[in-house]
Amino acid sequence: MRTEGINGRFSLRDVPKYVLGYVCWISTAAVTILSILLIRNMLNLVWPLLGGNRWALRAIDRFGLVLMGLGWLVFVIFLENYYRTGVSTGLQRRLRPAGQLALGSGRAIPRTLRRWGLDLLALRFVRTLAIPLALAAAAYLAQEVVLLTVIG
Repeated sequence: MRTEGINGRFSLRDVPKYVLGYVCWISTAAVTILSILLIRNMLNLVWPLLGGNRWALRAIDRFGLVLMGLGWLVFVIFLENYYRTGVSTGLQRRLRPAGQLALGSGRAIPRTLRRWGLDLLALRFVRTLAIPLALAAAAYLAQEVVLLTVIG
């Protein structure tokens, strides 16, 4: 019986690669949660300094947290499929003739990742981890700018 999405050449050696895909998934989800908390902290700090009402702040805080939580849920569901297909596609590409590499062909690390079938997962992990890291950096910088403006 063949299951959809699973290559007929799947073996027990491929299980650690899928586990690594799920580790990437969980770590990206955790970094995204931290980014959401930084954004929430920044909003809670900036709103009163801009002269906002405390009752409005409570509503913004609660609804903002719900909306960011829903956005997180959608992002995490997307990531699970994105990483899992990255592993399976990488494993299928590994079995084909070499062709063009996703991360470059001249360096040892991309060649090793390609040989293990993890080059596509690594590329996807770096791309998707950049999103919450950029949001966290923007929230942190905005918070610091507001603090320096108010204090200084």
